[in-house]
Amino acid sequence: MTKATLSLAPSIHYTGHEAVKGSAARIGPNAIIQMAAALREEGGEALATNLLKKARLRHYLAEPPSGMVPESEVIALHRAVREHFDHQRAEALAARAGRLTGDYVMANRIPTSARFLLHLMPQRFAAILLLKAITQHAWTFSGTGHFTVENNNPVRVSLANNPLCRGLKARTHQCVYYAATFEQLFSGLVASGARCTETACEAVNGPKCTFEIKW
Repeated sequence: MTKATLSLAPSIHYTGHEAVKGSAARIGPNAIIQMAAALREEGGEALATNLLKKARLRHYLAEPPSGMVPESEVIALHRAVREHFDHQRAEALAARAGRLTGDYVMANRIPTSARFLLHLMPQRFAAILLLKAITQHAWTFSGTGHFTVENNNPVRVSLANNPLCRGLKARTHQCVYYAATFEQLFSGLVASGARCTETACEAVNGPKCTFEIKW
């Protein structure tokens, strides 16, 4: 298949059709629901509608997804946001969507008793338990990607074959959605001062997207 390049901005472009191919892999609906919520905060219902239509997801306008969604749909919406906004605004929206996702997970996927226990534990042990839970549920956010953990100091988590930057070439790291989600979880469950920074990105020729978490 002949590769083509679609220019989006001076520092970003996609190569080939990797980012839009259909896939049997599925990702949790928050990657769509919370991005739509961030768009509504930014520009109201009109902006969210415009971007969902641009991503060919108009079927979620009447009712948001209630279960796992095709990986290709998540890729399409996050790609549409990058194409529509300049880098700074797209990054801010992805960060907001990531924080909202982290809040949702803490409120709805982690039992109150578990949250209470994590807050009582030494931070290092709380981090170990949280990393174990994230790894066990990595299939819900990594799609066809491969998630790994390095439980060192600092903690590093990585996503190889990352769906959200597949086929993307850029000059700056592009995975703020994941970084913000991890940061929200660690700051809410391990240490209030936790920070997550992407240190390598496949979009910038990194071997995998790597995130460093410190507190």
